[in-house]
Amino acid sequence: MTSLFYVDLIRCSILSSMSIYTIIGWSGAVIYLLAYALLSMNKLKSDKPTYHILNILGAIALVINGIPTNDFPTIFLNAIWGIIALFATYKTSLNSR
Repeated sequence: MTSLFYVDLIRCSILSSMSIYTIIGWSGAVIYLLAYALLSMNKLKSDKPTYHILNILGAIALVINGIPTNDFPTIFLNAIWGIIALFATYKTSLNSR
């Protein structure tokens, strides 16, 4: 029982020391990796909107993460990545009709 208490204490300590921007950034990174892993394992297809929507969400999160530190290369890269994913989502939705 006490070991669970310490794990909870450590987890709360780590989360409380992270800013909301850091949490959003890590979420975006996980979303990108999840999308790529699922695509690589053939669980997602690049001609379906789900893959591109995950990329849009990851891009938005990482753009938000880069704003407070003026991390312009990260903001630029992920904004372009998100725009490409938006076009791909649009294109795949047209092809599925």
